[in-house]
Parts: sequence; C-alpha cells; structure tokens
Amino acid sequence: MKVWINAKRIDGFRTCGLKYYDTYIAPKTEKPKWSEDPAVSAISANIKRAFEASSTLFRGKLPGILDRVREEELKFEKEKLLFFEKSLHGFLAQHKFSAYEAPQKPFFLDAVNDYGYFSKPECVVKIDGRKTFVFINFWGNSKIKETLSTDAEHLINVHVLKSKFKDPVSILYLFPNNGHILFSEIDDEAALNAASFLSEFLNDLGKGDFSARRNPLCDWCDSRPDCPGWKGIASLPPQRSRDLFRLSYSKLDLFKRCPFAYKKLYIDKVPQRPRDFFSIGSTIHLAMEEIFKLPALPEKSAVTNIFHHCWVSLGFSDKADEKKQKEDALSYFLKYIDTVVAPDFAKAFETEYYFQQPVQDSVIVNGFIDRVDKKGDTYEIVDYKTEDSLRTQEELDNDLQLTLYFWAARRIGWNISRLALHFVRFSKVMYTTREPGSLDAFEHEMIEWFGKIKKETEFAPKENKYCANCDHNKNGCPLFK
Repeated sequence: MKVWINAKRIDGFRTCGLKYYDTYIAPKTEKPKWSEDPAVSAISANIKRAFEASSTLFRGKLPGILDRVREEELKFEKEKLLFFEKSLHGFLAQHKFSAYEAPQKPFFLDAVNDYGYFSKPECVVKIDGRKTFVFINFWGNSKIKETLSTDAEHLINVHVLKSKFKDPVSILYLFPNNGHILFSEIDDEAALNAASFLSEFLNDLGKGDFSARRNPLCDWCDSRPDCPGWKGIASLPPQRSRDLFRLSYSKLDLFKRCPFAYKKLYIDKVPQRPRDFFSIGSTIHLAMEEIFKLPALPEKSAVTNIFHHCWVSLGFSDKADEKKQKEDALSYFLKYIDTVVAPDFAKAFETEYYFQQPVQDSVIVNGFIDRVDKKGDTYEIVDYKTEDSLRTQEELDNDLQLTLYFWAARRIGWNISRLALHFVRFSKVMYTTREPGSLDAFEHEMIEWFGKIKKETEFAPKENKYCANCDHNKNGCPLFK
C-alpha cells in the first residue's frame, strides 16, 4: 500500500520524529473524524465562483466572499475577509482568465518504493494564457515569495504539477483570513529544487530517526505526558500550559523596540521577509548544532561540507551577492573553528535546547539555548552571535537574553558556572555570569512586561535603529506614510 506524503507529514517529521511515528507509523488512537467547516466551504465556493465568472466570455457578476455565510458560522475576522474580497476582485480585474475547471480528485505522483506525493488544487484556470493551479488556505501564516524554496506544501505542489504538466504552469495561493494573494510562476529551477528537497526528506525518513524533539508545539501533543523528551523535566500539564501566554526573548525584544512591528508579526501573523544576515546567522547556528553533536571535531573539509549543507539561500539581492557573502561567511567561520572551537572541543551536553518555564502561573517564558556544555558538576551556556560588532562587558553583564537563559537553567536544576557569547565573525568569546539572588527581579520584570503586552491596544510604532530594514516601513507603518 503506497504512502502518500503531504506537507503535514514533512513538517511533522521535521518537528518531532516520535510524534510522526505515533501518528503515521504506529498510531495509538484512531484519528478523529474530520468534518468540514460550513463557513470555509461557503467562502471557498464563492472564491471558485469568482474565478469561474471571470473566465466566461462576458465576465459574470462576481459574488461576494461572504455570500451564503451565516454570521453564527463565521469564525474569522469579517474585516479581514472583506479586505481579501477587495484584493481578489482587484486581482481578477488585472488579469485575463479563461478555461476554468474544478478538479474532481487530487493529482498523484509516485516517488520511490512505497511513497508518493499528491497535490489538491481547489480549481484550475488559465491566467494570461498560462495554466494556473489555485490553492485556498484559511489556517496558519501566509506564504511569501522569498520563502517558497523551503516551503514543504509549495515544493510538493511544484514537484507534482511540473511532472504532470509539461507546459508552463503557475500556482496561485489565496489566504482569505490574512488578506493575502501570492502568484508564482514555476520554472525548471524551482522544479529541480523541489525534487531535491523531497528526495532529501525521503532519505532522512529512511534513516528511521524517530526520536522525540522538544519544541513549542509539544503542549498540543497528546503524547506529551509519556514523552521521553520531557522525562524528568518539571513543567505544567499540557492543558494548563496551552492556556498560558507565551513570552520569549524575541517577542519581548520586538515589543519593547516597536509595538507596531510586534502586532504585525505575532497578532496579524504577517511573516517576516528573509534577510541576508538572518540567513547567515541561521546557517552558522545549524552548522554548529551538527558539529557539536559529534564525538570529535571533523576535519576541515568535513566542516566545510557541513557549512555548505546548512547554507540558507534566502534574502540575498542576487546570486553574485550571495556567492560573495557565502565565501566571506565560510572564511570567518573556518577561522572561528580553528581558533576557538578546535583547541578545546568536546561534544555538547545539549544543542538547541528548548525550555519553557511558567512565571507565577501567569505566563510561560520559553526559548532555545544554542549550546550547553557540562564541565564536571557545572554547566556553561553558549550563545552564538554573527553580528558585525562586539559588545562591551557592561552590555553583557546586563543582557536580558543571557539573564533569561540563566534563570531557565537554574529552574531546570543546572549549576551555571558562566555564560558565554561567541562572536563568530571575530573569533572572540566574552563571558559573564549572574547572581541567583537577582532572579526574583527578573521574574517580576517578566510579569510587568506580560501585563503591558496584554493591556496594549494601540500598538503605536516606535522609531528605532532597525526601521531601515523593517518590512512595514513602506507597508502600513504610520511613521513612514
């Protein structure tokens, strides 16, 4: 019997191997019966009617998105749906439509052995003479063009549809609840990238690593109480945890810097666009995680291969810019390995350690610690920085992120000897520590900020040094009208 792979399976395996095993390989319970949301069905039907009307010779009257939807059924924000309706009608007016059809079943494509992929568009239509497959997504964040090269759902769609249809094809993603429309033409390079991504996934799946991996979604997992990944780690029951507000350093730092940007990212769910410096930072963090899982430091050639394998190719202005920055990053990364890592290498006690701890049963503070080293009866916390400037010792001694890590580690039961910031660009390590007596003040500060965030209603913008690179300074920010 063939196993049909979809994005949910891929993202599930990436998130937690054990959950994937319990869900798809040896399910412990029967899957609940799925029932379609009547509002979703009606809105989807109206959207498809709009495409069908736009494809007729004389162009029929476009239906409203909320036609035949009862108020009591509506689980989405009405204002956002009406904004999407306006955007959709504008998109339809700007393009030439023809040859509307509604597929009766998904498109299936065999992969290897017992695996295959399927793509299930809502409808197919020609847009400006090009066959286009339309997908409607009500849940989760919108997709953005810059991250399609790593999006599992998109890559499956590309792989299946490019294999099934030899003529040029496009994909149109619609996000009614986020007011977003994304039109993407699929070329041969995208098809090769999709095939490579899916082949790598099947290769990883074949290794059979179904280990538990703690992550922020664990509180919504039915297996959490018996999960070996949480064994011995004190935490609230999942039902209680999922009811509490989550506060990470990233969330708090963004809110303090600019409440407007916080609202866009965490409330409106507008995804951040990739930036070259984010990609370089992610690459080095991923590479260090791979290296410090090993019992011994690999040879220079193997370290270089790890770097290339972990490279994140997003946010660069063009291929030449990416090539130059990649060469520069590899150069200082190898120097850092030689001068900082090699002389005292030892396999890490933990890498990318996920923690969550409640504060006064009001808020859960969570995050990831880059690396934890065990040295005798004490532990050292390591955080990598790829920024292009160093900190002063005073800045380190007052750094809130390091205080948060120290607090979490003490809650876990680790005796922390020191906290280290590794400035990879400069091959420099700086150290600091915290006094246990200062942690009551830290908890009080977290409660205060939680209260401010929960009470905030205006989310007014605040000018800061990051405005030049903000996604919203030309897209809705009142300060940059």
